[in-house]
Amino acid sequence: MENALAATPRSVPLAHSTAADWFDILLIVGILTGIAAITYHTLQGGIFDPVLRAATRADWAQVLLKPSVLWVAMGTLLLAFRTWLWWRYRPYAPATMDNAPSLTVIIPAYNEGAMVAQSIDSVAGASYPRDRLEIFVIDDGSHDDTWEHILAAARRYPDLVTPLRFSANRGKRAALETGFRQARGEIVVTIDSDSVIEPQTLLAIAGPFRHRRIGAVAGKVAAYNRNAGIIPRMLHVRFVLSFDMLRAAQSTYGT
Repeated sequence: MENALAATPRSVPLAHSTAADWFDILLIVGILTGIAAITYHTLQGGIFDPVLRAATRADWAQVLLKPSVLWVAMGTLLLAFRTWLWWRYRPYAPATMDNAPSLTVIIPAYNEGAMVAQSIDSVAGASYPRDRLEIFVIDDGSHDDTWEHILAAARRYPDLVTPLRFSANRGKRAALETGFRQARGEIVVTIDSDSVIEPQTLLAIAGPFRHRRIGAVAGKVAAYNRNAGIIPRMLHVRFVLSFDMLRAAQSTYGT
């Protein structure tokens, strides 16, 4: 069976993001403008003239010139191709409350403190049939009050949350493996304990699996505190390029 990565960046927004996020729009416009400017100047033959003149006067520059020009040209073409694929991307229809399959959410946590409670609350409050949803939260040997927050969430959602605890830190891989071994859902979703999801996320993730060729689904990731400063903003740009643009392009291309 052929597997494909189905990115769902426009149907799975995360907390504090909207379909008309002005920063995303500004970023996209900047990318397209940059591609257009580089293409125009390259076709006009003037953008590399200073470099070419310098290369004719230095042997070492000639060694670096052709690989550099080739790298820039290939990078520009690749970015243009990915942008075109992203533009053509259309998300799959989400599942509905009637046809949603059974689903397991695994949340590994280590020294996350109160943030793990927000993560659990966002999953428990998502739009999904409660009789087809289960949540495993694994405390990976935390030394702070993470376990207390997990237990409190289990008391709030006794029909959904199963708390598990390691006596010592064993790593995220071991925590995920424990969750996978106990999962009973047809679909398994993993969420970091410092992340929250929007109410429609689980239905949007489950939707593409109705197609037999789909083997994995990735959602859009955005910086939770991207308005807090320049570093979160830069991280948000990285997430947009990686999770929104790149994975949408991969889905369109069928990889």
